Amino acid sequence: MRNLNFTSDSPQSIKLGDSSDTLSLRVTELDQPVDLSRASSITVKIGNTAGFLTEINVAVSDLIHPTDGRIDVVIDSKISSELPAGQYLLEVWIDDTQGNTAIYPDTSYPSVIGFSIKKNIMAATSTVITTLTLADFEAKFDDLQKDLQSKVTSGYFKGDKGDKGDKGDKGDKGDKGDDAVIKVVTQSQYDSLTDKSGVYFIKG
Repeated sequence: MRNLNFTSDSPQSIKLGDSSDTLSLRVTELDQPVDLSRASSITVKIGNTAGFLTEINVAVSDLIHPTDGRIDVVIDSKISSELPAGQYLLEVWIDDTQGNTAIYPDTSYPSVIGFSIKKNIMAATSTVITTLTLADFEAKFDDLQKDLQSKVTSGYFKGDKGDKGDKGDKGDKGDKGDDAVIKVVTQSQYDSLTDKSGVYFIKG
């Protein structure tokens, strides 16, 4: 039975964009470390529950202790920039010199080990709140009031001319007015009047 596990000193989460993290894995077969010195290539495949996403090639010559099954996987900035924050799964594919490929673990995907990528501060958005003093607010309000008054005066808010309305009904006939009265007075009588309203005829 082929297994893949994290070593005891390996992180199981990294931060988005961090190029200094290393995941340390160990491959075993029948609970014994695999001798990787006989491998021709080592490929760490990364995916999610939907399937394969990307891969990292690990040079056999870079293994510090090739006989103990340990594989140190450097998550460089290119890989971490390709993967957004979230949960990811791992498989290790090892080819030997005879062209045979062993996949660790041999359990069915996605029943494999995984790691997580956490957000960094640049992945989050923030809101800057602008503070206004009372004087700033009053000045802005005054400018707004002047602008509004100018638009009202200039006819900015005047709408389009409406359609001509229907002709109204004929109104009722008005009451008969009083008969006109012409008063005949002498000049002296007219001069002595305090209320000269009405129609007067001054006789000669």
